[in-house]
Amino acid sequence: MPDDNRDSQAPDETSRENVKAAPAATRPLLTMLHLANFKCYGTARGGRDLLHVPLKPFTLIFGENSAGKSTLLQALRVLSQTLFQPPGQARCGLLLDGPQIALGTMRDVVHRHDTDLLVTLGVTWRDTYGDETSVTMSFRGDTGELDLLTVLDHSIDDELFFVRDPRVEEDSALGPMVVLADESMTAFGNVVADAFQQERGHDATFGGLPGRPILLLDGTRPAGAGGFVFGDGSVWTPAGGGHIVAGEANQLSRSVEADGVWDAVAGVRAYADTLGRAMADAVGEIRYLGPGRSVPGRGPTRVPDSPPDGVGVDGGDLALFLASDTEAGVRDRVNEALDRLSAGYQIQVWHYGTPDEFHHDIGPAETGFEQMLREHRQTIVLADVSLVRGGIENSLADVGYGFTHLMPILVEACRDTPRPLIVEQPETHLHPRLQVDLARELLDLAVPRPGTVRAQTFVETHSENILLFLQEQVADDWSRRDEFGVIAVSTASDGHGPTPSTQAWLPGGDLSPGVASEFVEARLRALGVDA
Repeated sequence: MPDDNRDSQAPDETSRENVKAAPAATRPLLTMLHLANFKCYGTARGGRDLLHVPLKPFTLIFGENSAGKSTLLQALRVLSQTLFQPPGQARCGLLLDGPQIALGTMRDVVHRHDTDLLVTLGVTWRDTYGDETSVTMSFRGDTGELDLLTVLDHSIDDELFFVRDPRVEEDSALGPMVVLADESMTAFGNVVADAFQQERGHDATFGGLPGRPILLLDGTRPAGAGGFVFGDGSVWTPAGGGHIVAGEANQLSRSVEADGVWDAVAGVRAYADTLGRAMADAVGEIRYLGPGRSVPGRGPTRVPDSPPDGVGVDGGDLALFLASDTEAGVRDRVNEALDRLSAGYQIQVWHYGTPDEFHHDIGPAETGFEQMLREHRQTIVLADVSLVRGGIENSLADVGYGFTHLMPILVEACRDTPRPLIVEQPETHLHPRLQVDLARELLDLAVPRPGTVRAQTFVETHSENILLFLQEQVADDWSRRDEFGVIAVSTASDGHGPTPSTQAWLPGGDLSPGVASEFVEARLRALGVDA
């Protein structure tokens, strides 16, 4: 589905060469989540179609308790950790228990615990020059192993199907791989020729693919070219100059130096490498803040040797992250945001306990252990992380639970290298006015601006105040309607699982089919009035 508005969202210089040379100021934007047979979500209309959930730079997700809101966000998180497994250590399957989230076993995850189903997860993203690509991965419901990789390049509007073939994997001994399906040969030949041209700067010489290409995998991401599979079942690999590793002899085995064969290998390799990097860049390392918060401790913070990557899912690493100073601009940006929120607080970090202070003698009878202890103590650096207001220093534990909840959200949204950010229940413990101000801040930090790095944000919420704020933004400026979206999740009555309903903006800020009536009915019930 080509996007008629892509040019308005692309950088000024839209050629691929200029984009590659540009700084990473504009990151890929996730525009759609695709899923099927994942937890409470089955398939569209109970058939085979995927469920498609549009995503905006700032997306609100509403719905009743246990309707399936968090499950949509879990789909993004498990997909992120699956795509971003450590290179060389990744398994070719759905990673259910990892750094992002722990979901148990495949039986816990597959819809209705039916392990005969395929669990499908995927996303569409818009890259830095405005083109969209969709990738979905289907995993076996019993083992979690990757079964099918589907890629849709919206610029050519052709789907490419890559399937797992255990026989080819075993015969070639090249490791995890997928093989192009027969019906995708023509479309993929054009894609490979373009990939070769982009890498080498001149046209490929082959007139077509010599066989069905093999994409090597690192985990579930394409990571190279493994050769070709032919109609007679033989497999050719470029390893060692090119040889048949299985099956009967064929025309390629008699002439492995045939014109275009190595161009085809180079083109497949360029395509696989580019697609794998794009998948990781679009979805990898999604950041998440859950609805609960860890209570900050008192006393100084020991600056860790290995700083944490952010504040943690419950904000428990907030002091450690700020004390480490690993991202130079975070503190200034958060303080600027606190000014805009009229909070009155500013973050201050005082470091002390430098190694020079520990150059003292333990005594003449110093043992090897005591010497090791002294050397260890000389590496310790401590810090106080405080919020200062009106010249008075306040411990993070003393500013009230509302600010304890707020600070990790601001810090993650203000990171030096923003990644997509998921926040559940940001309104918890916040005064209604501060809920609106925080929504304004998150919206400003999420929406792409020329020359800026933004953290695309997904918010799961029950806050009417945040919804009303977005409606006011649309009512005031109709042109901003594509910057934020609203998804309403409701429990399905047909037994096929919840239905994520995309809300369309109407002039004046109204939504169609609308969610505001839920809040009105709740207020009437609270007043004892029949709705």
